Amino acid sequence: MNFTKDYLESTYEIITPLDNGKENPHTWMVLQKQTKLVFVLKEVSKEAYEIAKKWVMIQHQNLVNVQLVYERENKFYVIEEYVNGTTLQDRIDQEQYMDMEEIVDVIGQLLDGLDMIHNAGIIHRDVTPSNIMITNAGTVKLLDFGISRFHNKEAEYNRDTTILGTVGYAAPEQFGFQQTDVRTDLYSVGVLMNQLMVGKYPNEGTVPYDRMQRMITKATSMNPDDRYSTAKEMKRVLELRGRGPILPGFRTNVIWKKIIAIFAYTIGWFIAAVYCLDALLLTQQDMVKEIISALLVFVVPPLVWGNIYYWDRQIPVIRKLPYPIKFILRVIVGFAIFFFGMELYVGTGG
Repeated sequence: MNFTKDYLESTYEIITPLDNGKENPHTWMVLQKQTKLVFVLKEVSKEAYEIAKKWVMIQHQNLVNVQLVYERENKFYVIEEYVNGTTLQDRIDQEQYMDMEEIVDVIGQLLDGLDMIHNAGIIHRDVTPSNIMITNAGTVKLLDFGISRFHNKEAEYNRDTTILGTVGYAAPEQFGFQQTDVRTDLYSVGVLMNQLMVGKYPNEGTVPYDRMQRMITKATSMNPDDRYSTAKEMKRVLELRGRGPILPGFRTNVIWKKIIAIFAYTIGWFIAAVYCLDALLLTQQDMVKEIISALLVFVVPPLVWGNIYYWDRQIPVIRKLPYPIKFILRVIVGFAIFFFGMELYVGTGG
């Protein structure tokens, strides 16, 4: 689109540059005068401008949304939403703890955003912590399409002509070996998962979660054909391995946790079974209460304490809380269920 200078000045007002004191800024915070909403104005390259023209049609909660694009005096500009929050890089630099539930949630949202741009034929090529923002509401936003490109399966060339990307996160094909595609971004996601879990690149240290380690190994394979083929496929595996029905205590390869879990489940389910058999001698009404009581006392609390299905991440209000508070809530809820079950049992009259 071509906009006159008068139109832009009448619609937007520059608040401040966002280029950290550079003499010739290329990014500004601007105010849309009519709505009083804040946006970001960027001067971008011709290539990024072409990407932005496609990006502006993609409105998704996990992507920074483009308001409009325009060309003026052979320069290219983009106006996009202003995101309030913290980048993952800031979280890493400040050593802010992220539990497994939060990591799964962040990666899942990121994959949703990638799936949208991949379906539009866009390869991001710079999926790094500094380009991922977590808003104050807990929403993940993928930022900065400055080195993105369109993927053309019919292209005559079989490798990228320009070497771009962030060392450590960039896939091998970004260094000129072959053409980048959606699997390039998924490689970066695998590296990011490793960083968030152990603070290291995959070649520097593995994660203690067998299921997640296998996922990272697949995503970061040197051969793109061995990686996940789409973000949607990777998201399905993430949901299965990160939030699946794996019982608490068996999610990692930590032996002592498995031993405690086996002991706790064996004792709890055995006692619950005895209570259920005893209930067969009661009246029908008391039998139902006795069975429910046994489940609520001996089966449900350990699952709640162990965070089965990562249930606290499914409740928006709780999801935003720091890990220690969520842990305390799990303990409280588990004991509440336990005592409620005891009340049911006492009520049957034995």
